[in-house]
Amino acid sequence: MLKEVCVAATDEQALEVARPYLKGKYDAYVEWGQSDVLPPSDTLRREFAELTAGGRFVLGSPQTCAHDGSD
Repeated sequence: MLKEVCVAATDEQALEVARPYLKGKYDAYVEWGQSDVLPPSDTLRREFAELTAGGRFVLGSPQTCAHDGSD
């Protein structure tokens, strides 16, 4: 398993720091056609907030990131 991780003092700061990098990366994946080979339920053609809500990334404070995202 591979997940992108960003730890900051707060969940909001982590999201703010990671957003431009992750959004650019995942926009490129869509442009390259990578989303087209995924199951329809796992499309990368989503708003950034939807991508972060699905447990694809580990973003947040140390306390938040200490959880493996499987809650």
